Amino acid sequence: MKKWIQSAPAWVEVRKADISLFTPATEIQDGEREAIALAIELKADALLIDDKNGRKEAKRAGLFIIPTLAALEIASKKDLIDLPETIERLSKTTFHATRKLLDQILERERKRRESKL
Repeated sequence: MKKWIQSAPAWVEVRKADISLFTPATEIQDGEREAIALAIELKADALLIDDKNGRKEAKRAGLFIIPTLAALEIASKKDLIDLPETIERLSKTTFHATRKLLDQILERERKRRESKL
């Protein structure tokens, strides 16, 4: 990740959130708290977040949330990514999802591709 950030595309902007903008009602990790605070600060249209408690807190803060896998499915439908390849690469990171969920997503993708033929 550090290497990627050092050579990130020009459109990537690294920012530190003003965490005073958001106080969680339940315990969440620092990364989720910062993401929620930054989304509030930026008046973001949506927040990409997966952590269960983080999602609850984001909803409590009035944010529209999109889980990572849902965003990837949308990107695949727009032919922006190869979903099976992306899920394979994602599975080699610290991202956590059940095999059952990943299989369901890949099956939907398979059916979508077949219907395009």
